[in-house]
Amino acid sequence: MVESLEEQIVKLLSMKVPERETANRAVTYIKTFQKAVSRDWKIVLDTPKLEPCLDGSISAHWKTEVYEILLNVPTDGPAHYSADFRERCEGDYDLTGNRKLTRV
Repeated sequence: MVESLEEQIVKLLSMKVPERETANRAVTYIKTFQKAVSRDWKIVLDTPKLEPCLDGSISAHWKTEVYEILLNVPTDGPAHYSADFRERCEGDYDLTGNRKLTRV
């Protein structure tokens, strides 16, 4: 079972890998992204597995038999997602909530 976002963030911060500001941004982006995926793709995402990246960003990874989604939250700027549901999707994601997620 995957730990909660908050538990994973505490572990990441204890390793001193991401900055606290990036960790806070990641939680905000992930929660907003989950709502957008539910709205636009009609999929309810579980809690992702979080991984620190060498550039200071945080990656959130969801993987099931039906889909695989990777959301990278950088230290600044919009997050980037890549998704595979038998068809590949990718793009940038911001927190406005006004833009639909696209499948390309």
